[in-house]
Amino acid sequence: MVVPIQCRSSRAEQPFVLLHSNVWQSPILSNAGFRYYVIFIDDYTRFSWIYFLRCKSVVYENFLHLLSMLSTQFSATVRSLRCDSGGEFVSSSMPALHAQRGINLQLSCPYTPQQNGVAERRHRHLANFARTMLIQSWLPASYWPDAFHTAHYLVNRMPSASLAFDVPYRLLHGKAVNYSVFRPFGRLCYPFLGHFAAHKLDPRSTPCVFLGYSDNHRGCRCLDPATGKVHYNRHVCFCDEVFPFNDLQDSPTSPATSLVEFTPLTLVVTVSLPSSSPPLVMPPPPNSKSSPSSQSSPWVLHEPSSPPPEMSSTAHQRDVPRVPVPSSTR
Repeated sequence: MVVPIQCRSSRAEQPFVLLHSNVWQSPILSNAGFRYYVIFIDDYTRFSWIYFLRCKSVVYENFLHLLSMLSTQFSATVRSLRCDSGGEFVSSSMPALHAQRGINLQLSCPYTPQQNGVAERRHRHLANFARTMLIQSWLPASYWPDAFHTAHYLVNRMPSASLAFDVPYRLLHGKAVNYSVFRPFGRLCYPFLGHFAAHKLDPRSTPCVFLGYSDNHRGCRCLDPATGKVHYNRHVCFCDEVFPFNDLQDSPTSPATSLVEFTPLTLVVTVSLPSSSPPLVMPPPPNSKSSPSSQSSPWVLHEPSSPPPEMSSTAHQRDVPRVPVPSSTR
């Protein structure tokens, strides 16, 4: 017997009363060696924090870092943490930390992700967001942390239906969002790199790929495909309609241009004429030389002669459409 799960309609009345958390695993290893990420979501503001992991054992360190940041920046303490029963949350270190800080640990039942629905829905939202950006920008799947980080940055600054279309960033920080700084992910950009020029005749920029925004810099993350280096810069010019990885990607799923060879076809036209109609002679195609073979079938349709007096061959040819048919000798 399966007991229906009722949707929770209540919400925390102030920030940091309840945090939702979960770990997501990627099927592809990233360029930096990341395989997982852990996310923490505030129940009141729905603002979230994301940490990329190489192994699940560092979840404890990231949660400790989050607690220290919330205590310093907001003078707040977390009261409850809701998560699943994964080993990264029920290991010996995490329960000891909860007991030391007085945090109430709320675990969902095994194989019951509905009890941790806020974190599960955020996973789906970020995955749909990041997958769309990777496909549109033609970036390899190994850049998934950059796509997820950009998606997470945008979701925190977008209106949310669960907040009556309020913005998580505004609820937490009390400031409006500046949407003018948003740029398409994976597009061509030119950061100012004049400080790296060897001499005065060197170029002051190089074509790069926009990889999103930085948490610690007030600027953009620009990838140089030639060297693999990421530049952090605020002086960037964007080309919103160009995807550099579209030209570099050599994938069987990418659109390819193929040459299609067309062979000439011989069209046979059958025209039903009255028994008293004159012989119908169809004109040869343009630029064709007059020769006995070109005047033979299929250019001449032999029909019984004796045309009627009221119909001339010229008038009859106007009624029948002329279909140019290539000669059999061509």
